[in-house]
Amino acid sequence: VEFSDKTALVAVQDYSEMLLVLGDVLAGGVAIVLFVLIVIVYYQAEISRIMRLSRDVKAIARGNLQGRIGKYGNDEIAQLAVHVDGMRDSIVQKMEEKEQAWRANQDLITSISHDIRTPLTSMMSYTELLAAKKDLTEAEMREYLALVSKKSAQIKELTAILLDGGRREVERFEDARLLFEQLADEFESELEDD
Repeated sequence: VEFSDKTALVAVQDYSEMLLVLGDVLAGGVAIVLFVLIVIVYYQAEISRIMRLSRDVKAIARGNLQGRIGKYGNDEIAQLAVHVDGMRDSIVQKMEEKEQAWRANQDLITSISHDIRTPLTSMMSYTELLAAKKDLTEAEMREYLALVSKKSAQIKELTAILLDGGRREVERFEDARLLFEQLADEFESELEDD
């Protein structure tokens, strides 16, 4: 460029392209930082879910079967939580069934032992009468022996049921009928003597 007193060289530089490149670099840097933050937050949430699932499974392993495992989300971790919770439910159900079977077995044993005592008491009474009375007729001895045999058969049937674990059906006596039958059997001979 020529001026009146001298000539000067003028150079024009366009920095707009450099600003665009700088803007692109800055935008790329911000995008990378945001991406890393999003990934960190996402993986932190996933790791937190995995740690919660691990803690819940450890509680089950220690025997705490009351708590449920939370299902958060619809991914593989949530499905794993659902399956572990299903296994916990299955374990609880099996334990309850085992407890019910044990109680039923205890009830059966209690019932059978009571039912065994009744004919056993009658047998003991009849054998005591047989031993105590020396002047029994042949018919009376056969009657007492038949009653002892009947009561022995009842005991045999009840012990078979007990040993089979109650798998066979048993004809159950009502308590009142059983009581009257026992009383009638025990006092039958004494009433005949009078």
